Amino acid sequence: MESEFDDYAGNYDAALNQGLALSGEPKEYFARERVRWSASFGLLLFALLLAPVPWRRLWALRPR
Repeated sequence: MESEFDDYAGNYDAALNQGLALSGEPKEYFARERVRWSASFGLLLFALLLAPVPWRRLWALRPR
């Protein structure tokens, strides 16, 4: 007895390719770009959260 999820998972590649057909790009392209975006976002988070001292100084200098 298969669930609805199992049915969808079995046809996932077909559904994904149908959704990506308009772009003309393969699924590997979007996976690669998602990783690239995540890496750049992670660097931004590192700069903002793990190195907060310069940001605090800039915030203290803001016009009031």
